[in-house]
Amino acid sequence: MASLEGLFMEHNRLVGTIPKALFRGAGIGANPLPLSQLFLHQNELSGTLPSGLSKLPNLKEVYVDGNKLTGSVPRELCQEHLNESFL
Repeated sequence: MASLEGLFMEHNRLVGTIPKALFRGAGIGANPLPLSQLFLHQNELSGTLPSGLSKLPNLKEVYVDGNKLTGSVPRELCQEHLNESFL
């Protein structure tokens, strides 16, 4: 998965929070995924939108609308290179 550029998990009835392993990596010495596209819309995800997603240097598109996320969009995610309609 070290070369995974797009994660398309929309309309899958996913529950829980957005996993930190997406932006922290998994395991000792792991690096974040090289994602440029993250499609998690139309699921049952809850909690807040993690600011750690801003640590994904290649991320260009994020779609999380249609979930049960709460809170505000972290300032770190309000960058020009990200799509403007990710909520």
